[in-house]
Amino acid sequence: MVIALIDGKATAKDGKPYNMSYAWFMKMKAGKIIQVDAFLDGIQFADIMKRLPVGN
Repeated sequence: MVIALIDGKATAKDGKPYNMSYAWFMKMKAGKIIQVDAFLDGIQFADIMKRLPVGN
């Protein structure tokens, strides 16, 4: 199991900040990833999806 904690900071297309923290849990076998479970802040994700709907 490999765990990656990632803090991302960016400017979204609407000019507002998009800051998100992620946790990825990756199950490995023979040096390859065979399963990933990823977690993020659902409130932040809902906000960016409301501000910038997919396809815009």
